[in-house]
Amino acid sequence: MSKTVVITGCSRGIGRTLAEHYITEGWNVIATARDVSKLAGLKAHQKLALDVTSEESIAAAATAIGTATPVHLLINNAGIVEVGGIGTLTKKALMSQMDTNAVGPVLVTQALLQNLGVAAAQGAPAVIAHITSQMGSIQDNSSGNYYGYRGSKAALNAYSKSMAIDLKEKSIAVLLLHPGYVKTDMSPNGYISQQESVSGMAKIIAETLADGTLSKTGGFFNQAGATLPW
Repeated sequence: MSKTVVITGCSRGIGRTLAEHYITEGWNVIATARDVSKLAGLKAHQKLALDVTSEESIAAAATAIGTATPVHLLINNAGIVEVGGIGTLTKKALMSQMDTNAVGPVLVTQALLQNLGVAAAQGAPAVIAHITSQMGSIQDNSSGNYYGYRGSKAALNAYSKSMAIDLKEKSIAVLLLHPGYVKTDMSPNGYISQQESVSGMAKIIAETLADGTLSKTGGFFNQAGATLPW
């Protein structure tokens, strides 16, 4: 029986490539985007409108999926980035990045927690993969700037660590995955392809899905599998 994955932010970039990867692998892909029309051409099992900053939108998507549907893998990929350093910051810019990049993934996960539990009850771990960034590492920050983005990803990392602790007894693993500096619309100067990034992250996810001990849960990894500093 095919497994089911829910992926947020599938309209372009890494999210779209993740959806295409899992479709090719034979998964039932539930692809989401704020504007569902931007999912045209994607041969997903289900396409849903989902704005991760809206609790109403999250609830509607969860209802459309249905509580009895097992979700073996949830990939919280939707995100935004804005350049901003001291002297140019606004509350609106800081909070919008926090809302999308940190709060959104937590609320989406919460809405699909029953689905993840249904999948985990089938005998193998369910996995939540948060697409984070090395820029969320406090120890690794040597260049400053990007206050809103760095702060939101650091918050996502902190939320996810608690989530990993709280969900381990339910056989639900939580991964924090840095995709690498990928060439996308958000980072046109990236130096690795979307396919290379997704292939690496999918390998880590596959290992975690097959690991009944959940040895990687709560870990912060790059696309090559290296552990990153907090």
